Amino acid sequence: MITATLQMVAAPERRDEILRAIRWLAGPCRMKQGRAGCRILRDLEEEDVLVLVEEWTSREALERHLRSDEYRQLLALAELSTRPPEIRFDTVARSEGLELVANLRGVEIEPTAVSPELPIQRAHGIKPAANPPSTRKEV
Repeated sequence: MITATLQMVAAPERRDEILRAIRWLAGPCRMKQGRAGCRILRDLEEEDVLVLVEEWTSREALERHLRSDEYRQLLALAELSTRPPEIRFDTVARSEGLELVANLRGVEIEPTAVSPELPIQRAHGIKPAANPPSTRKEV
């Protein structure tokens, strides 16, 4: 799995226009062969920070995308950033979740538990946050 991330800072007066353009460009890309996922995020603390996160199943699929007209247009949008845009490609060899935390803390996870709190929270007497903090939201 390869994660491609583009982060840019839009001028406040152009933010909505740039966000619409990113959504429009991401639309057809969502259907591309080899694409595992796509998210458009906005930083809650810095409203003008826009982030596009794409997940690709293979290097070949990513390379096809990077040579596409849609990506050329995305790069043109990135040039509108008020700060130098950040583009990063991360190859993920392994991914782990709550099971890792539970194993390291010596806690069993109840796979069928239906509760607003996570089993690991219950096991350690941790109350879930009413509104968990996050600095980004999906847009």
